[in-house]
Amino acid sequence: MTDWPGAIISVVNAIMRVILAAFTLRARRIFHEKFPYLGRFYDYITLGFILYAITKFLFLPLNLDRAGVIGISKDIAKLLNFLANTVVFLFTLIFIYAWVSLIQTLTKRYTLIPSVIEISGEAKREIPVGVYLCECPRTPDSAVFELLKGRAGVIITRKPPEIIRKQINLRRVPILWLTKVEGENHIHPRRLEYLMQSLVDFMKRDNTPKVIILDGLEYLILENGFDSIFKFLTLLKDYSVLNNTIVLVPITKSIFKKEEYSLLRREFPTLEEALSSTEK
Repeated sequence: MTDWPGAIISVVNAIMRVILAAFTLRARRIFHEKFPYLGRFYDYITLGFILYAITKFLFLPLNLDRAGVIGISKDIAKLLNFLANTVVFLFTLIFIYAWVSLIQTLTKRYTLIPSVIEISGEAKREIPVGVYLCECPRTPDSAVFELLKGRAGVIITRKPPEIIRKQINLRRVPILWLTKVEGENHIHPRRLEYLMQSLVDFMKRDNTPKVIILDGLEYLILENGFDSIFKFLTLLKDYSVLNNTIVLVPITKSIFKKEEYSLLRREFPTLEEALSSTEK
């Protein structure tokens, strides 16, 4: 007796797996653009879905044979069963590897930022810890060098580190590059949680006073939106106050909307204001 419901379910199941694989392939480009650091995981999952569909089509003749819709020989059945189970094994390996890859990517922390005091001595003018805006040059000027005296520093910048090191006379202060290109000491602009964790680890490393220069704010806003970056800065401010750290954020006033700039100024003083207050 023919089992038509079972046969129909087997065929529909196979078609649904093909649709799933096709949808995943179609969305690949958009996913890579939005989440490039998860691209490898997505490609593994896509391959897994393709193999997942293939297994169903290999098992389909066996299911239809059992349902009495078609008839196949024992040798063909053994071959299809072997091929299907082999593909299932490959699918399982790829799925496990993709899952491990995802966990490693999501839990990855950037290389711990070393606590290096490159400029010895004491600053002539001490300012309170916290986050400060600065309409200053994109590379550290004399005021920044003054802040680095006796403090361990780190620079986060949109420019490649080798260019920054040629522009300034700092050789040991760690530099993190905001870029979508993967590499050592590279930070993807959309991975704010990892950037925050790296900076918090740096601030908590020891009792040494520290300075963080966060250049590239406009780039971070472009990638994440103003609201996300404002929340990021306010949280960074809280950590800096608790961990004896000065955070300097170079900005260009003209790129902000009036309400955005007003919000920044209400929450964060400027370096110029802090320095002038120490002269009184």
